[in-house]
Amino acid sequence: MTARRLWSWLAVCLVLAALFAPLVANDLPLVAEDPAAGLRFPAVADWLGAEVPPPAGHTWATWTARQEDDSVHTCIRTPWPHGPERVDTRRIDASPSWAHPMGCDDLGRDVFSRVLHGARSALLVGILSALLAMATGLLLGSIAGMRGGLADAMVLGLVELFLCFPALFLALVAGSLFGPSTTALVCVVAAVSWPVFARMVRAELLAMRNADFVLAARGLGVGNASLLLRHMLPQLRSQLAVTFVLVVAQAVVVESTLTFLGLGGNRASWGAILAQGRDGAHLGKWHLWLFPALAVSVTVLCCHALAVRAASRVR
Repeated sequence: MTARRLWSWLAVCLVLAALFAPLVANDLPLVAEDPAAGLRFPAVADWLGAEVPPPAGHTWATWTARQEDDSVHTCIRTPWPHGPERVDTRRIDASPSWAHPMGCDDLGRDVFSRVLHGARSALLVGILSALLAMATGLLLGSIAGMRGGLADAMVLGLVELFLCFPALFLALVAGSLFGPSTTALVCVVAAVSWPVFARMVRAELLAMRNADFVLAARGLGVGNASLLLRHMLPQLRSQLAVTFVLVVAQAVVVESTLTFLGLGGNRASWGAILAQGRDGAHLGKWHLWLFPALAVSVTVLCCHALAVRAASRVR
């Protein structure tokens, strides 16, 4: 297996972990037979952002434990039956073992489950901010590249203005003002990333304005909108892909930094686990900083490897 293929498979695994973490690692059962309500799917509801109340007189933990002992009703657990917020005082600061390959934190929560759910938080911020930045950059870059003149000057002015602000600084300000808000973080990263898309799109469109295929299309009466959408922007797929994955990598680092500083919106995040590792490093809790640090590093390296692969296809 080549290095590029390996990084591609790692990227696919990260995306799948982000998408399906609640269905893989959760203390809620996948299928639960409630005598009063019939079959229910608590883990699926958690995956969709909903909440399924446990049977009367129980929590899901006590009900699941009872079914494992009595086998009275159907109860199908997730492949890794440990939720990211499930506290177990019997395994506080437990080192990595067969039962918990990445150990447990200072509250007895399973680190593997938290790292898996942290992928969801990191990639959600990364992908959403990159999509928003790309949409904004495509719009403004296309206006500047196709119209020129005053429109081009105004877009370039906006680009220079937004490039003055570092992403991490704005994210810290937004975290202080709006608290642990994922929406604010996505908007901040998109606000400092769209100029990269806009500059690239503008430059490429200006270079293509006198290309033979563009002149031929204009001679055949193709309008500006159709020319842009059908003939010019498709030529930028590789460049957009390179910029997109690099923005995702930047957003993952920013999200992890904010949660490390206690300003993030998700407690089960790589930065929050790293903060626990920092506080317990002098006590030998190496597993609390090693595994989330590896997760951040592998994600960023995957993004850069995908960027290199996409760049190799640039015309």
